[in-house]
Amino acid sequence: MYQRTKRIIFTSATIIINQSFSYFLNQTGLNLSNKHIEMENLPYSFPYQEKSILTITSDIENPNNEEEFLNQSTKYIKELVILNKGGTLILLTSLKSLEYISKNIKDFLFENDINIFIQGQLPKNELINSFKKSPKKSVLIGIKNFWEGIDIKGDQLTMIIIPKLPFQTPSDPILIAKNELAKKTNENFFIKETLPQAIMKFKQGFGRLIRDSKDYGIIVCFDKRICNKAYGKSFLKSLPKIKTYYSNFTTIKHTINTFFKIDQNINP
Repeated sequence: MYQRTKRIIFTSATIIINQSFSYFLNQTGLNLSNKHIEMENLPYSFPYQEKSILTITSDIENPNNEEEFLNQSTKYIKELVILNKGGTLILLTSLKSLEYISKNIKDFLFENDINIFIQGQLPKNELINSFKKSPKKSVLIGIKNFWEGIDIKGDQLTMIIIPKLPFQTPSDPILIAKNELAKKTNENFFIKETLPQAIMKFKQGFGRLIRDSKDYGIIVCFDKRICNKAYGKSFLKSLPKIKTYYSNFTTIKHTINTFFKIDQNINP
């Protein structure tokens, strides 16, 4: 394609990883092209620092302890959804977590007069439209392609919950093949492939919140590895400038309450 084309323009909000185009250039083969390449990192058009915050819980089990992590995540999700009165998108990383959390929150939400829309109930676009048209603030929950291509503006979506960083499963056949190839060339597969893919997916999920200059809201992440692992800085550096809070869940709830009270005063 590069040989037959004079000019190509690539644009995306997620192709820069850790302030670098290197991963995108390697994935597209542009690093091997003899064409002249110009790259520009344009500023974000939305005021993330004024309209949103990122909160990260410090007192939840490590995701590697899957059973306990899911139990605690379910408990926290219930409290957050009630705090936000719905208006929440929950982005998960596996079918198992989708089934477990959905099963354990749907009756609770029903009892509190909050609708829940679960991936698989309807085709994606129909499900999203149902969420948008719901007469009351609701919860939308999904995996994989729900991390991207969702455009919900206004008060219908003011919170995104990301329990776990979106690393691909190690058992993925393509990932295994790429890992074996990296071993032969003495490359660090985690740094070259696994981490950039997870960061890109995380940025896509992050981008579901602010879709318009009038939008506002909160992103809650339960995965404390983003703060206590060396690679966590790469996730944070790849996001727009945003106020970030890392604390126990009780303090996080207080921070969320304060944010919404201030925002309501600014945007009555």
